[in-house]
Amino acid sequence: MYWIASAIAVAYFYTRYPEVPPSSEHIFRSFIFAPPPTGFNMPILYPGWTLNYEMFFYAVLGLMLCIGRLAVPASICLIAALGTAFYGIKGGEQYYFNQVILEFAAGLVIGHAVKAGYRPKKPEAAIFLAASVLMFTIQNFNNSDGVLAWGIPSVLLVLGALGFEGSAIIKHRATQFLGESSYSIYLFHAIAIWIISWVWPYKPGPEMVVAAVLLSLLIGAIAFTLLERPLLKLMSRPSTGSKLSKAASPGA
Repeated sequence: MYWIASAIAVAYFYTRYPEVPPSSEHIFRSFIFAPPPTGFNMPILYPGWTLNYEMFFYAVLGLMLCIGRLAVPASICLIAALGTAFYGIKGGEQYYFNQVILEFAAGLVIGHAVKAGYRPKKPEAAIFLAASVLMFTIQNFNNSDGVLAWGIPSVLLVLGALGFEGSAIIKHRATQFLGESSYSIYLFHAIAIWIISWVWPYKPGPEMVVAAVLLSLLIGAIAFTLLERPLLKLMSRPSTGSKLSKAASPGA
């Protein structure tokens, strides 16, 4: 899905900005989840910057699986070490040593706690959510940056959401569908924003934001229904070889 969305992004830039098309190196690095070339902060499809770190996180966790049941604690420690190794050293916070990876360590801690049976009650979950919204509002107003400004309220947001997993609004079909479509919405929301800014080249206002949100949801839902869900079914279908081996097994 990321490759499909990235290909559409490449076509968009070649069409809208033919005088300064993206370089082949930039495109290649974007498709293999590598850090962008010098002079660029983002892949061709800018939401891909988080996926670069996500693939790195999967690589670390995958390597740690070789030590068995201690894989998660070891991954937490390794990621925390990488995220803080060059803290305070000018120029030391290179791509994969960026403090943003500390948020993956925080996610592992939350997952570890959930696996151990932790679930916040609704009153404390409501406090977490309220604090999260307040902190997000303050940091957004201050144009803050960094893992402390955004990572801590993100942790509180996830913890708060855990307390309402069983609520009727979360179990509603529409909510479930949007949740299932969230990856496609995330990928294609950039393209929706570009389309809006292309056909609506005026000063951004509330109506433009609403239009971008609605178009992002629409395009993401369509992409999920027509592309992501069929691809997932195709990829999860047992191969012919596995069917034959199962049929040939003594207990079949």
